[in-house]
Amino acid sequence: MDLSLLECNDITQCVLKERERAVGNFDKIIDMYNIFRDRHVIPVVPNNDCKNFLPKKVNAVPTNDKPLDVTRDVWGSSLAGVSTSLVVPKLDITLDAGRTVTELPVTSNYFLSHFDEDHVGGLPAIMCSSIGHAKPIKIFMPSDPNDKITSLMDAIKHENPDVNVEVITVSAGKSVPMSEDMHLEFFNVKHNPESIGVSVMKKNGISFENILTYTGDTLLDNEVMSDPHFDSTRNIIVESTVSGVFSTIKGMERDQEVVGHASMKDVATLTSKSTRVKNVLLTHFLPTLCIDIKNDANKTLFPVHVKKGTKFGYIPSCSTILNNPAEIKQSRNLF
Repeated sequence: MDLSLLECNDITQCVLKERERAVGNFDKIIDMYNIFRDRHVIPVVPNNDCKNFLPKKVNAVPTNDKPLDVTRDVWGSSLAGVSTSLVVPKLDITLDAGRTVTELPVTSNYFLSHFDEDHVGGLPAIMCSSIGHAKPIKIFMPSDPNDKITSLMDAIKHENPDVNVEVITVSAGKSVPMSEDMHLEFFNVKHNPESIGVSVMKKNGISFENILTYTGDTLLDNEVMSDPHFDSTRNIIVESTVSGVFSTIKGMERDQEVVGHASMKDVATLTSKSTRVKNVLLTHFLPTLCIDIKNDANKTLFPVHVKKGTKFGYIPSCSTILNNPAEIKQSRNLF
């Protein structure tokens, strides 16, 4: 690999530079991406001791009284392998806890979809931030197959007895109260053995309505897409690691599939089948998708947008999350 390509300070510019050289190669770009990621991975709570952790003063993000629209009402950042953490202020919940969770306002509820570092790297910071809270912060998470995360949390609690969190272990098919008028339902996805998705159910009269479905990381095959949680809501937050379409970058004529992940083309298939989904937020991009996201979206998602009126959004964190992790973004429309 030509290390001179890493002289720039922005991963997106590095990838564009490689593209301009007309020798683009998927593996080379991923190598660049991994080097940038490793440069910026730093412990958020040194030695599991909250005395070494100074919570940042984070301003509340704007909200409104309109019905939830994930293409407008979600804040955070999401870049595959680096950090995914998304706050939905209207629901008082944060979805996954990558290292950039320290830049988001604290919520009463956190959901961990699985235990990859880019989704749980900020968990120690959440626990330390709970010190002094009148009510415990709720952390909803799947069973830990290797006790790795459980052991980490136990160690932090041991070093910091004032940590005030309630850990609620959940599994697919379960329904758990989150607040007086909301509960969470969990369903199977296909990524890691422990991976699960979640739907936020809000009370509407005498019944509960699915107002948001979040996949975390997952393959989107026919079995996953047939889950009723996808067709019972207006709002979906779904991963889109690669495009799944032909690329304009030489050497990358076909975007490679990534095992256990979905593509933008898969998202188009999912939403075209749905009768109810109106707002879709894409997350978990690789840099190869970041640099051509508008072009790829026009090829895959725009026909669904035109035909069904579905809105597609993203959080434009591709070029900032590695160079300025403190810069969180608001979801916005693709079209």
